[in-house]
Amino acid sequence: MRKWTLVSFSFALILLLTSCCVHGQDIYEPNNQLGDATGIDLNQSIRGSIFPAQDVDSYGFDLKSPGILKVSLESVPVDMRPRISLYGKNFNGITNKDASNAGDTITLEIDVAEPGRYYIAVSDLNSKSYDVEYSFNVTFEPVADSMEPNNQLGDATGIDLNQSIRGSIFPAQDVDSYGLT
Repeated sequence: MRKWTLVSFSFALILLLTSCCVHGQDIYEPNNQLGDATGIDLNQSIRGSIFPAQDVDSYGFDLKSPGILKVSLESVPVDMRPRISLYGKNFNGITNKDASNAGDTITLEIDVAEPGRYYIAVSDLNSKSYDVEYSFNVTFEPVADSMEPNNQLGDATGIDLNQSIRGSIFPAQDVDSYGLT
């Protein structure tokens, strides 16, 4: 009986040690497809790993208003040449940001005109696997313009003479139209 207990204990210890220290474990897996994206909150540091080779890690989040989205890949394995991809609610590709060199940190910054569900994917352009984690942070700065929509002359916001007006040119290439009576 004592021998059996020692064998059971040894087996349990080996199982525990190997399960906690397996190469490339990522608490957010499986998240290789946008449909399996891990939900994240804004303004928090997220850690993940690219393992096995050609792994892609997908994350989803909701934006409640127009604003400026920033995804900063803060640390990466020294041999990893990272890519951040941004997708819309229908998994439509919006933009990518690629590192020029292995080990470079990168930041994707973009004006987001529509509220809704967005996704990012982190991948390695070298298609390797790594035993070191990467980390990133997603921040969002809402931009509100009480005069919108006024992009077309037919939608011009009415103003009075001798009135101070505040507006925002957002997103990029926005036009604000105002009309006088």
